[in-house]
Amino acid sequence: AYPRMQWAPVALLSDSPDKVKAERPATAPGPRVLQPLSAWLGSAQKTLDLVSPYFVPGDAGAQRLVDMARRGVSVRIITNSLTATDVMAAHTGYARHRRTLLEAGIELYELKPDAQASERRPKLPWNARLGASSTASLHGKTFVVDRRQVFVGSFNLDPRSAFLNTEMGLTVDSEEMARSVAEGIDRDLPATAYQVTLKADGSLLWLEAGAEGTRVYDIEPKTGLLLRMGARVLSWLPIEGLL
Repeated sequence: AYPRMQWAPVALLSDSPDKVKAERPATAPGPRVLQPLSAWLGSAQKTLDLVSPYFVPGDAGAQRLVDMARRGVSVRIITNSLTATDVMAAHTGYARHRRTLLEAGIELYELKPDAQASERRPKLPWNARLGASSTASLHGKTFVVDRRQVFVGSFNLDPRSAFLNTEMGLTVDSEEMARSVAEGIDRDLPATAYQVTLKADGSLLWLEAGAEGTRVYDIEPKTGLLLRMGARVLSWLPIEGLL
């Protein structure tokens, strides 16, 4: 069952409409989501769960997450796999940072294209968008700090949300709600996502848990050669700041 209705302190974060009119959106006047959200995420002391369909941290963002992991924060990131994403360019902007994040001990999970939630809770706890076909794709953006506070909104962890789009979201100070979201992720991740890991030689592996054991992939799971080639070509383009 879903958690009971409860009262909790909530803070609204929103971008000013002036953001889209400024010549330099990063310095646009008015309220912003990026600064308070960044400070809120950085306040994590024990755990940080990041669920973002488009996760493009950039060098600075990746380094900040690495620094958090090195000071003892358990960081877990859930995003779309190459076959689940609907924006291949965004996936390539994330993929170039995978080794750096994994080497710091950060956990990476990528949603399967055929993900299904458990029968006990037909909706995935992070609002995966299940299409009419067998494919699935993350849609919701949810971040959990220390299993005590939760953010839900329109903000992806990517440059477009930070500097171009006008975004909005809520931070909720509710241990019960945050714990429920985190525990839902704990429960459904093995069935709905690949875990990305590193081999001793630094190459990537994708682990898929199943009833008959764990299946191991040494290339992006369930992808064809043309899809992987397309992603490789996009990764050569200097477009990360636009993703």
